[in-house]
Amino acid sequence: MGELLEAEGQTVRIVIVGGASLNLAGLVDRATDDVDVIARAEVDEGDPILIPPDPMPDALRAAVQRVARDFRLPSGWLNTAVANQ
Repeated sequence: MGELLEAEGQTVRIVIVGGASLNLAGLVDRATDDVDVIARAEVDEGDPILIPPDPMPDALRAAVQRVARDFRLPSGWLNTAVANQ
């Protein structure tokens, strides 16, 4: 997704939790069904500010859909459900 966004000249920062975040941190080595997004981060004068993930920016939604299509993932593979609980 990052490469797709970069190719479009876009930057989106997301904050993830759950199994995918543990995998990326190298703390576990197991498969996960989805990526749980709890927030987005915007930079204001150098300091990150956490904001709700919804609505996702158009560029991010397009990248998510393309990754789902290319890798045959379910439509909710990256989701904000955990942020809405």
